[in-house]
Amino acid sequence: MFRQGEKIKKLRKLFVSLLSLIFITGFAVTSNAKVLVVGQIAEPKSLDPSTVTAVNDFRIVMNIYDGLVRYTDGKLEVEPALAKSWDISSDGTVYTFNLRSGIKFHDGSSFDADAVKIYSDMIKYNMVDAIVATGASIIDMDFFEALGFKHYQGSQFQNDSELRENYIDRIYDTYIDENELQMCDKIIGEIADNLEPKSYTSREFINEIGKYLKLNSKKKGSLIEMAFDNNVPIFCPAFTDSSAGFGLVLHQERNPKKHITIDSIREFRELTEIKIKSKGSGLFMIGGGVPKNFIQDTVICAELLGNEVDMHKYAIQITVADSRDGACSSSTLKEASSWGKVDITKEQMVFAEVFLKNYHLSLQWKRLSY
Repeated sequence: MFRQGEKIKKLRKLFVSLLSLIFITGFAVTSNAKVLVVGQIAEPKSLDPSTVTAVNDFRIVMNIYDGLVRYTDGKLEVEPALAKSWDISSDGTVYTFNLRSGIKFHDGSSFDADAVKIYSDMIKYNMVDAIVATGASIIDMDFFEALGFKHYQGSQFQNDSELRENYIDRIYDTYIDENELQMCDKIIGEIADNLEPKSYTSREFINEIGKYLKLNSKKKGSLIEMAFDNNVPIFCPAFTDSSAGFGLVLHQERNPKKHITIDSIREFRELTEIKIKSKGSGLFMIGGGVPKNFIQDTVICAELLGNEVDMHKYAIQITVADSRDGACSSSTLKEASSWGKVDITKEQMVFAEVFLKNYHLSLQWKRLSY
């Protein structure tokens, strides 16, 4: 028999011995003298440099990927890496990185500014045949920034009455200058003023916006302009539920007898025709809402028109919505299969958040004068 303290000491020795055995075994896996095996405290949760947060993961990632900048060895000073230099605007809100030339990714593709634009790649390399989006994402975000306006990082805890006094619109923790948004409304109306007065689908009108941006955009690389250049149609079933709606109201007010209208029925038929003519179709959905249901309903519409079509064969959705609320954004792809919309043989629903931060900091707002 031995006292409790002696028992604990012996258990500690045994535990240390076991740990030594484990690590020794790990280092002894390879006989190659040129291979260094390093023990980590845990398995990495991710090797994606855009998502890792743990120090344990960073130790690995920093030895795999190159960044635009890096720390100088032994110091906390930032030095150039893939970016050879950078410029900072006078107000400190915009950083412009000048990339090194002649650099290739591991697969041989070029390293340039376009490489970070997922949607650009999907359009340029013929990965998508059509885009279905909300009016907010196409007009209030994409078109708005193509005009040279910006979204600003704020706080969801800000006093909203104070924001209203300064004519600042808030989307959770993102701020928009209401004056700039109204400028966006007016430009939409001006584009409509110059069109032949008749009915247009949202696809046709967004194509006209693409023509406008080719000549007038302040910021290149917008989704609308990229789609226009590559002849990829953009459908927006809730088009007027955005800045476009206000602009078109202004257009019709100025032109009460001869004005354009948006024909959402005809655009549903257009999108259905794309489904009918395709041998197979797949969906890649970020978020949900009206566009999600709109594109899935093309299967049912095709059948009602007397066509035998397959369900969408492939489907991927990334969303943060909770399926328990029964809403369109959160409805599962398995649920869609009961309607005959999506084949669940190859489907994947990922509950995750997708965002691309393009904020501009340190904005000095001016108080609104009434």
